[in-house]
Amino acid sequence: MSKRKLLLADDSITIQKVVNLTFADEGIDVITAGDGDIAYEKITSE
Repeated sequence: MSKRKLLLADDSITIQKVVNLTFADEGIDVITAGDGDIAYEKITSE
């Protein structure tokens, strides 16, 4: 089974860190982006 991933687009570094820590405890790989454009780039490059 492949590792689950979550893409979070939020400009708040604090929110990114909290979500990353929360989901990392559940074994979910969190990919963060500061805005929608960066998130789109990350989606299309995967």
